[in-house]
Amino acid sequence: MNLGNAEENRLFTINNEKRYFITADDINPKVENNSLSYIIKAITDNSTVLDVGCSYGYLGEWLVKNKNCQVWGIDIDKEAVEYVKERGYYKDVFNLDLDYPEKTKDDEFDRFADLEDIFDFVICADVLEHLKQPTEALEFIVSKLKLGGQVLISIPNIAHMDIILNLLEGKFNYSELGILDNTHLRFFTKKSFIEWIRSANELYKIKGFKFDVRYLGSTKYISEFLDNIKNEYSELYKMILNNNQDLEILQNIFALTKVNNFANTYGLEDLITSINYPDIFQIISGEIDSKKKEIEDLNLEMVTLKEKYDKEIKSREQAIENLNLEMVTFKENYDKEIKNREQVIENLTKEKDAEIENLQLALNNKESYIKDIESRYNEINNQLAHIYNSHGWKMLLRYYKIRDAILPGNSRRRRLFKVVLKLPRLFNKSNIRKGISYIRMYGLKAFLRKIKSKLSGNTNIQNSKVQLNESANINEGLEVNVRAIISSRFGVCTPLRIYSIPNEKLPRVSIITDSINSGSLYGGVGTAIIMGALLAEAKKARLRVVTRTERAYTRNLDHILSIHGIHLSNDVEFAFAPFNDSSYEIDVFSNELFITTSWWTTAATMASVKHESIIYLLQEDERMFYPYGDDHLRCTEVLSSENIHFVVNTRLLFDHFLIAGFDNIARRGIWFEPAFSKDVFYPRARKNPNKRILVFYARPNNLRNLFYFGIRLIDEAIIRGIIDLTQWDILLIGKDIPQVAFFNGYTPKKYENLSWMEYAELIGKVDLGLCLMYTPHPSYPPFDIVASGAVVVTNRFGNKRDLSNYSKNIVCGNLDLESMIKALSEGVRLAMNTAERSENYHSNMLGSDWKLAFSDVIEHFMEVCL
Repeated sequence: MNLGNAEENRLFTINNEKRYFITADDINPKVENNSLSYIIKAITDNSTVLDVGCSYGYLGEWLVKNKNCQVWGIDIDKEAVEYVKERGYYKDVFNLDLDYPEKTKDDEFDRFADLEDIFDFVICADVLEHLKQPTEALEFIVSKLKLGGQVLISIPNIAHMDIILNLLEGKFNYSELGILDNTHLRFFTKKSFIEWIRSANELYKIKGFKFDVRYLGSTKYISEFLDNIKNEYSELYKMILNNNQDLEILQNIFALTKVNNFANTYGLEDLITSINYPDIFQIISGEIDSKKKEIEDLNLEMVTLKEKYDKEIKSREQAIENLNLEMVTFKENYDKEIKNREQVIENLTKEKDAEIENLQLALNNKESYIKDIESRYNEINNQLAHIYNSHGWKMLLRYYKIRDAILPGNSRRRRLFKVVLKLPRLFNKSNIRKGISYIRMYGLKAFLRKIKSKLSGNTNIQNSKVQLNESANINEGLEVNVRAIISSRFGVCTPLRIYSIPNEKLPRVSIITDSINSGSLYGGVGTAIIMGALLAEAKKARLRVVTRTERAYTRNLDHILSIHGIHLSNDVEFAFAPFNDSSYEIDVFSNELFITTSWWTTAATMASVKHESIIYLLQEDERMFYPYGDDHLRCTEVLSSENIHFVVNTRLLFDHFLIAGFDNIARRGIWFEPAFSKDVFYPRARKNPNKRILVFYARPNNLRNLFYFGIRLIDEAIIRGIIDLTQWDILLIGKDIPQVAFFNGYTPKKYENLSWMEYAELIGKVDLGLCLMYTPHPSYPPFDIVASGAVVVTNRFGNKRDLSNYSKNIVCGNLDLESMIKALSEGVRLAMNTAERSENYHSNMLGSDWKLAFSDVIEHFMEVCL
């Protein structure tokens, strides 16, 4: 349906049939871009309404049914008037020609003239443009409108860009519908309509009234013709439209308020003042001048480029000439080298012939040797047959049978028997000297643990904590060398014990970490597993996990990969390399890649392999774990390494290191933004939806999580009434949480040492999280919480100022009590505003696909690594 210029001028129609017809059921006030929606929204319930040009009464029927209005109608079409009367929704309907109402049948005109000023609203929906004398007609129809009543008018916009651009091509084609409806006699723009009302007021004032004007809105329409221009000349179209938003308007909708002739008409005057169309030709001229200047600049640039190009051509020609000379020289040298090689080959052939003769002689000797071996084999078999039939062998078998009956294979007695057998070998002079030295260096307890390990044959060091031995005091009056002192203090940095093997067809990516067991999977280690798996798969390599504090629980790796949809083509290898055990060795390839997860695993790996093969997955400024001292310095030394690669978790942390002056990370590093799978983190239903849940990420032994500041903040918020305990439950999630009682003795529930899926299930039911992190990294818990549909409050630090680019459900505050109270108050408000919180959740910018999150990292290391 074309509502602008028609393909051809249809100024007349062959017959007088109705061109369109709707019913009351087709009207919907919620539909946008519809003039009737504006009109019916402006009419109040229980009003009296005059529907001018009522047609078949669909609008009045809707007002009666939905707003309990009393409706009268006027229409020139007698058939329509009779139809409306039969339907019975209108109080009365008048068959009048508004251009000549007094010439209409006397009874129709008289009945309308006899009405009092009863109407609250008069509707002129697409009517005035059909009239010859709209000024007089408007005066006539508002004669029955109360003072303060409103005329609701929709009028086509002749200043539509479809009309203007077609005029430039000589087209002003009428149609059966739209702006150029062939029954339209009058045409208006938004401004000309208001100016007409202002001039008509001069006439109406004589009658004792006038109109103030209010603009209700507009409908828009883009024809196929205009859409083609918009696509073909998008920049020009956008520039014109930016300077005149009326150019796409199909209809303008106005409310005219009837006031006495002494009243002010501020709305009308403000509307006229507000409409100010710029000089479009001046704008286009300026744009053309700008483009001309760009072309001139480009021409100058082209001249410069041509000069450079000519110089480059000459330079290249000279280079080619030089290369030709070099090629001649090279060919001469090559010919000489060929002759030399032919001579070498000839000499080698003679040597190989002599070697083959020697090998043939050796082969003959080997054949003779094999015959001797076969003879000895037969002799030994004969001897074994003699032994098996001997009385001694039968007695030995009887001994084994008695031993197994008295000392069963897996019994405690059997193990004790084996220990007794080992004691003479263990306590020889050499081992006693080693034991005394070990006691002096590491203490008696460590020595006893070593003995127990040796006797039991168990090298698995379970439940070892990764921490620097701050209480180590190995001196105790004895002289110990510097290396032993440092090794005792920084045991976690002990180099990997390795041995090299030739490269295999399948390369390998190894992850060096402390543990992948359940308590270690939160955040960083899980991320390392995903990165290592994706890199190994991209490089068609095998993946290996090397743990340092406890043997790997392999199902955890399978679980992490499966929930993120990551499948490996090759089997995964596992190795245990305890830093406090010297009995292990692990193999390495010369082209192997190593992903390290902390500064101490990086230091241990750097001491064993070439630095270029190490990728340090950097997920925090680990210097901040320590006060200024040796630990801080060692960490800084690793971070300053020039030859290892860095992968940094978040752009924020990457920028922090650049600000801190780590130029090596800028050169050798790349950053990524983490992903949060929608299969793991999503809102969950809970048993009591009427009470909201606040969760605090509580880890007292991880000082950077500010546990004590956090409980102080929550307590103060309860005291001030920001957290109403009749509406909120408080949960503490973390590890090593002490018993806490807030204001008025309220005791929160504690959840400690949760598995990863238990943790995800729980935070999917919360409304608000408080997660503090006294470092530049945002940390994972705030992202976990917003990815699960809740609001989170966290603190600012350094360049970590605003996290709304991840989600508008993250509220940040400065690290002082009043600022964080304000932030927590905003978090409570947002958490309780379900609509705003849901909108923020559905528009958050957190990634959910790890393959996409690591795509740049994988591509980077496909190019630069071994």
